[in-house]
Amino acid sequence: MLGAVIALAALPADARADGDPASDILLFQDVFLPYATPSPDVSSELGGAVAAAKKAGLPLKVAVVQSRSDLGSVGTLFNRPQDYATFLDQELAQQNRWLLIVMPDGYGIAASGGTKIVERNGTTEIIRTHPKLKRERAALKVLPAPASPDPDDLTRAATAAVRALGDATGHPLPASFPPVPVGVPGGAVHNGPTTAPAPAAADGGSGKRTLLITVAVVAVLVSASLFVVDAVRSRRLEDEQDDDDDGDHPGQQGRQGD
Repeated sequence: MLGAVIALAALPADARADGDPASDILLFQDVFLPYATPSPDVSSELGGAVAAAKKAGLPLKVAVVQSRSDLGSVGTLFNRPQDYATFLDQELAQQNRWLLIVMPDGYGIAASGGTKIVERNGTTEIIRTHPKLKRERAALKVLPAPASPDPDDLTRAATAAVRALGDATGHPLPASFPPVPVGVPGGAVHNGPTTAPAPAAADGGSGKRTLLITVAVVAVLVSASLFVVDAVRSRRLEDEQDDDDDGDHPGQQGRQGD
């Protein structure tokens, strides 16, 4: 048990607290922005585009990824936007929406599917189905890549991609729409520190994991302590029993004297 506690404590902080930051943020918000913070005007424009798309009938989640560090423990997927879109789509499987990924290397797209019941080898299984997204992929393919890895350029590219997806799916955005400032529900939330704090719920996934790990460690330590106390108590009882067996029992000396 002590070994388990030591092994848990030796885990890197990221592995214990947060594997993929975007999966936590996008559970509660519609836009994930990188640690390298885009300017408020640019990020609010993206938040407004996403809100306008939703109003037009295109529920959309967007992750803007500027560097490997934005991906936490899945940094190997950096500059592989389509692979990351597929991965993140599984993390957000319970949400009915499209998912857009923007990286310096380009764009990725995924969409939540439905479920269906199939019979396989005499057993019934429930499997997930996913749309093919041919229109969406074609629309993103003709877009120019982000102008640079600069956070503002990436975020502007994401706004353009949202508009392109709206046109491709028959849910066009209006010519203009109001910006949605950082921190407004349904708007953009930065991955890194900002002047406007993100809602507490955005960190719910990592906070719950940290709490569960703390409870597990305390439970293991308490169990280990109880085990030691029980072992010491049992040893004392054995020693007392040995002492009784080696000496005279009460009343025996009197009878022997008689």
